[in-house]
Amino acid sequence: MKFKHLIYTTVVFLSITACQDFLDPESLSTFDSKYIYSNAEDARKAVNAMYVHFSHDGFRSRLSNNMTGNTDIEHAGGTSDGARYQIWRLNAQQNNGDLGYVWSIGYQAIRDANISIEGILASEALNSEDEALSKDMYHLLGEAYTMRAYWYSMLTFYFGDVPFSTQAPSVDAEFNLPKEDRNVILSEVIKDLVEIEEKMKW
Repeated sequence: MKFKHLIYTTVVFLSITACQDFLDPESLSTFDSKYIYSNAEDARKAVNAMYVHFSHDGFRSRLSNNMTGNTDIEHAGGTSDGARYQIWRLNAQQNNGDLGYVWSIGYQAIRDANISIEGILASEALNSEDEALSKDMYHLLGEAYTMRAYWYSMLTFYFGDVPFSTQAPSVDAEFNLPKEDRNVILSEVIKDLVEIEEKMKW
């Protein structure tokens, strides 16, 4: 009887230790940041993610229509309490959906730009001995800096001082950032553009 228990215990122990190799496999279908930015073709796909946000209604409608209804000489009013009328009357409430949507789209685009910037800067391809590859990567880096600068210019134009982050999201990143002076933000993104310009393709 004891022998049966010994055999049973041994089988259970071996099955548990044998499973270790199967419980922590490295997925062959995982494309981590290091892989994605190791070549220009995949890096281009990642950088293209930044352009998706131009197709959102936050860019096409809210910025171009709802948030440009008033100037020094024109004033759009209306009696409705809808989100766009609040903006037109310069009396937007804290729960204004249109403003929240533009804010979210802007920071999603900045997030994607930050991911690409960090990925490209950390890649060996950026300073590769293959001159064509290096030029492609520097050009993609310039696109990412440009997109980040564009969206920060939009956010500061419409909202003034806003939170400023140049880090890609990570588990230890601080997301609850204070507002930064708009002049500091614009100076930083312009500096990035000036420094990358000569390394981009004509």
